[in-house]
Amino acid sequence: MWMTILRSFALLCGLVATTGHADDMTFYFTGNGGNCHGCEWIEARGEITPDTPARFIAFAETLNGAGGIALDSTGGDPDAAMALGRAIRERDWDTSRREQGGEFPSRETTCIDACVLAFMGGVGRNVRDDHGLTIGGETAVQWVSQDVLEYTLEMGVSPDVLMIATRVPAGQTYDVVGEDLTRLGLDNTQKTTDDWYLEPYKEGLVLATKQQFGPTREVPFTLFCRVEDPRLHILVVEPGDFTDTIFPDGSPLNYFSVGDYADGPAFTIGEAKYPLDPDDVDFIRQSQTGLTVSVILPDAVIGRPGGALSFTPNLGRVYAGLLEYTIPLPPSSWIEAALRNCI
Repeated sequence: MWMTILRSFALLCGLVATTGHADDMTFYFTGNGGNCHGCEWIEARGEITPDTPARFIAFAETLNGAGGIALDSTGGDPDAAMALGRAIRERDWDTSRREQGGEFPSRETTCIDACVLAFMGGVGRNVRDDHGLTIGGETAVQWVSQDVLEYTLEMGVSPDVLMIATRVPAGQTYDVVGEDLTRLGLDNTQKTTDDWYLEPYKEGLVLATKQQFGPTREVPFTLFCRVEDPRLHILVVEPGDFTDTIFPDGSPLNYFSVGDYADGPAFTIGEAKYPLDPDDVDFIRQSQTGLTVSVILPDAVIGRPGGALSFTPNLGRVYAGLLEYTIPLPPSSWIEAALRNCI
């Protein structure tokens, strides 16, 4: 089928580089002016040229280990973009789309056409908030080619993205947003690896699931109640070594301390928001294997099965998604079974 598509669209458009950025792509550290986890990151800004992959490799060699890179580009040379994507993948880097640039306040960023090819190279691919990836334009890349097809499959992205590209009228653009990002594999940061299941524990039952936030970040969640405290609790284990982790200002790692910040920790169910009282925090434990947190859930969870539960930590202290989740809720009958069999 794909060979037929390739033959049918081989002459749609030429391999012409976009020229929205006057400068070649550069790589550097930037931030949004805050003092928090994730307030600084690596950004790639500018046009993708034949020299870009070598520039990235030289930059990456100055760093220790894998990193994450936010792309801000109107496109460029498609062959160079695929070479850049492969270089990103070989080094186990993640790619992201985000609005905050190297200035404060935030500014708009883009990722158009050839930039999307480079974006595919991320091991984890995260399109933040309401951002998207743009295909097409006045000087669009010819997506339907054997090289682009093989690259797309190699990166674990659905070849349906090529079909979308062929349907974009000349001189126009198409924004891939929302559920299409997940469906096509362009955003792979959140998926369920295990459905909720009931599991015996001590003399009772608990509800357990695992959610995958990116290819290498699998987070287990447990819902339970205690005989001495029949309220519904949630236990989260964020993987990693948190033995000596502190905030940049040297204060202890406490994601639930409201302090002087306006945006304190809260749960969201549907349109309703439920602030988390510090007294509802059971414990926070740091170890070599993870950051373990147990908190009491709002009663509204019991009445909203099958929906989604979102948790936002103290945004004044934490950024970049650590301990920030949206997960599906289990069936009501399962929640009731756990509440009838506290541990």
